[in-house]
Parts: sequence; structure tokens; C-alpha cells
Amino acid sequence: MGQCCCAGSRTFVEDKIYDEFVERSAGRAKKRTPTVFADVRDNMPIAREKIFGPVQQLIHRAGSSNSKYVLAAALFTKDLDYAN
Repeated sequence: MGQCCCAGSRTFVEDKIYDEFVERSAGRAKKRTPTVFADVRDNMPIAREKIFGPVQQLIHRAGSSNSKYVLAAALFTKDLDYAN
């Protein structure tokens, strides 16, 4: 058997809900320990290097899809037709 390496620290967010998602994520971080990084781009070290710690990277979905460092992914949506 192999192993699964999945850290949900990179969050790609649809542009039309990005600002609200950042605000809600930052509000949740105040109640817990994670640090939220907004407006992350693929060329930034935080997006290119493994981060071990309670962090969340928020990335505009339309503006970032060139990363070659993605190990695993998940999708949360209410619209399965759009997701396909």
C-alpha cells in the first residue's frame, strides 16, 4: 500500500465569491490558530514550497492553475454540472 499526502492549505476560490471567502476565512482564523494568506500567486514561495503548519493560502481560481506542485485536490460545490 502507498500513502496519501493531502494538506488542504491551498484553496482555489471562484472570483465572484473571493472577497467574501477571504473575509470569512480570516474571521475563522481569529477563533483558531491558522494564518490566512490572501492573493497568493503561483510564483510566490508560499505557493511553491511545502508549508508545515496551520496556514491557508487563498488563490483566485481563474488566475492560478499553473502549479506543478499540487499533490492532491478536492472540490466543494453545490453545482455538479459546473464542476464537470
